[in-house]
Amino acid sequence: MICEADLRPFFDGIVACDTSLWLASQALIGLGIAVVLAVVVERVAKGSASLSSWRLCVSSLFFMLSIVLLGTALRQPEILRLNPKGDAAQETGLVVALIDSSESVWRNPDAAKAAIAEFAKHTGALTDRMLQQNDGINWRGEALQFGSAVDSITRPERLGQLPINLAAVRPQNKSDQSNGALALQTALAKIKKTGGRGAILLLSDGHFDHEVKETTYQEARSMGVPIYWFAYGSQSAGGGIVSADIGPTQYVNAPATLRLTGRGQGVIQLSQFDAESAPVTLDSAVLSPVRADTVFNSRGLHYVSALYSEDAVTQSNTVFTMVRGPARVLAYGGAPWADLLPQERWLIERADPSAPVSPDQYDLVVLDSVTPQDFPSDYLNQLVAGLGKTSILLINGGLRGDVTDPQRISDWNESVLSPYLPVDSNPRAFIEKPPARNVVIMIDTSGSMSDTMSRARAAANAVLDQLAEHDRFAILPFSSQAGREFSQRVASAGNISAARRFIDALSVGGGTAPSSTLSRAAQLRSNYCAYFFISDGYFETPSTSPQCYTTSISTSGDSFPAAVAGWGEEILLRSNRAAANIKLSYFEPKERAGFFREGGFTPTPLDDLALLSSAQVDGIAIAYPRVDATVWSIHETPPPDPVLAVRRGYGGQSGAVAVFLGAIPARYSFSKDSAMEVGRAMDELIGWNDQDRYDIEIELSGGTTKITVTVLSQGNADEIPTHLGGRIATQNGRASGLNFVNSGREGVFHAMVNLDLNDKKSFGYLILEEPSKQAQRIPLFLPAKTTNMSGDRAEALDFGANVSKLAELGSNTYGGRIEQAHFQLHQNRNTPPLSMHAWLIAIALISLSVALWSGRIE
Repeated sequence: MICEADLRPFFDGIVACDTSLWLASQALIGLGIAVVLAVVVERVAKGSASLSSWRLCVSSLFFMLSIVLLGTALRQPEILRLNPKGDAAQETGLVVALIDSSESVWRNPDAAKAAIAEFAKHTGALTDRMLQQNDGINWRGEALQFGSAVDSITRPERLGQLPINLAAVRPQNKSDQSNGALALQTALAKIKKTGGRGAILLLSDGHFDHEVKETTYQEARSMGVPIYWFAYGSQSAGGGIVSADIGPTQYVNAPATLRLTGRGQGVIQLSQFDAESAPVTLDSAVLSPVRADTVFNSRGLHYVSALYSEDAVTQSNTVFTMVRGPARVLAYGGAPWADLLPQERWLIERADPSAPVSPDQYDLVVLDSVTPQDFPSDYLNQLVAGLGKTSILLINGGLRGDVTDPQRISDWNESVLSPYLPVDSNPRAFIEKPPARNVVIMIDTSGSMSDTMSRARAAANAVLDQLAEHDRFAILPFSSQAGREFSQRVASAGNISAARRFIDALSVGGGTAPSSTLSRAAQLRSNYCAYFFISDGYFETPSTSPQCYTTSISTSGDSFPAAVAGWGEEILLRSNRAAANIKLSYFEPKERAGFFREGGFTPTPLDDLALLSSAQVDGIAIAYPRVDATVWSIHETPPPDPVLAVRRGYGGQSGAVAVFLGAIPARYSFSKDSAMEVGRAMDELIGWNDQDRYDIEIELSGGTTKITVTVLSQGNADEIPTHLGGRIATQNGRASGLNFVNSGREGVFHAMVNLDLNDKKSFGYLILEEPSKQAQRIPLFLPAKTTNMSGDRAEALDFGANVSKLAELGSNTYGGRIEQAHFQLHQNRNTPPLSMHAWLIAIALISLSVALWSGRIE
């Protein structure tokens, strides 16, 4: 009566109600009227009232009116304001028909075709009514189909053509998913693009894989776009895999059982990253369990895909599991320390370079004191290809020949592995085309510099004169008094001018305190850095030594203390003219003739890891770190030649290559504890040294991947973090950030990511980061994307229609069943709906009061 009322003869609007509450509303009205009639009959029967009594008639009518009003208010009616009727002919709009192409809808093709015909008939009735009322002259109709993705069936055409196009719809491939949420978002986007007027017609069984978000409903309501639905679903269940589970944890080289549940007469083929299992036959008309065994030969997050095939229909189901176990290491050469590593953490396998083993099954390959010539010519290509998942530790070994003889690292620099190495042993390349350098100018501004400050300024300006445009530089004044610094920046002309003004403005005062400035300079170091230390030399030898090549410039003309002069080059200035004309050998380097540095020394670590830095190294090969390498340790005396360096991710590869430029000290082969010093470096290379820290679950759903990480306590409740960071680094060099959200349970985090799977199987890392902890790089094996499978793909066992879900779509957008639709597509979107239920309740209460007063019905 009130709902769906057209108010346009009196008011530019219509009344819309919540269709999902229709049954409850009718039940309330029916119950109320029945109670009134029962009371009337009972009073007449007792003779306490007569049917001719006006009081009885009035009170009964008002009582029933209040019940009808309350029942209608239950449906939350709203008045939708419309544009003036006269403007409809000038409006444009779009009606989008969405056809569910999931396998559960099209399991019975003949019945699905009949449903399409019925849907097209109702669509035709609606469009005819619009055209007859002059509402849709300038409107267009378009048809889309949706499964895991949304595809166009027809281009936008005049509205009257839409039902004709729908009648001919047949999906090309049935999908194993029904992404109705994405289809609705796509339809709304198309309608918005055409001006915002429109409606959505939906044929589906309502078995969506993703929930429709409230924001989608809000957008549809704000645009005035109703959803009218037609329910159809297959009346019988199909064949296929209903569920698959392999358990959250497995172990390397131990049997693992995949448990499946399914029905049908098909074949199940299991596959994983590097193996396929024998096919399993499913032959059952009812749901039956199926068990299939497999083995994982490496650790990490592995998948198992179960491909079900029956006639022309296929279905894929992929599950993930965490595989724990020792890291697999393939060792060539001596490496005596490897035999002392604990077997529960390291599975060491040795091979002869003349008969090498494929590296792709290993976490790490160790090359100790061997050369490329020791291997067959094609094996180095396998090492390069294996960097997609396998890291390499290259140990130069003991020094050979004379100091002018190239070392083993030089041999490797001439091989196909050279571009991936963190160092280059050819000095000429770095002299002819030096990389960008980080330069730090440290200027003494203590009181003793008052007589020679002009020389200090001239020396600093001479350094600025010799910077290249791609260099970076900073200026750090130092004294016992706090002073501001000239922060690090690129050596552009403007920044050089600003630096000269900064130098001119420096003032002197206080005592000399270089130690803190040297510590600050260490924060600005890089693989190619230089310090210029300008002072009169009147200070105590600092306890901190520089980590970059240092040129010490004395403004007093007196020599620095021996330890300071040993930092690198020493220049003594005795006049301002000399300061302005100084030649800095750092900017004019000579090619080093030697290929190694003799003598025992203890490496200086450059970070808190202090890897392989606790024992004396008997000389190192000279090499030059690449710009994007990480240097873990350097020689203890200048120049800062690298001892241990690593490079990760070059050329999009996931694996890392580390180089130790000497021989591994014999001390690391004395005991298991000492061997673990090398093990720590191997841990850092592989990146996953805490296998018991996390439980991880991965769920693939269409293009979306859900990752659940549970952080496990290791005896200290304070170790459970409140935040977790992470990303996925794939074999093609791409990285996907993970926005982990706490689930509300301690230590449990969720993240959603859209993984761009390749046409082929791929490899990557799940990298998890906790505050103040080493990041964990967990190997991640990814299946090929399945969109290129031939034939149709089956859903699980969905059948029938989820009418409640479809009704929810209609009621949340002022739509409903397409059979009962009342098109008013020229709604005024700029005027919000006017709620009526409060007014109806008020009128109902007034009517109830009149009924009670007039008839005194209790």
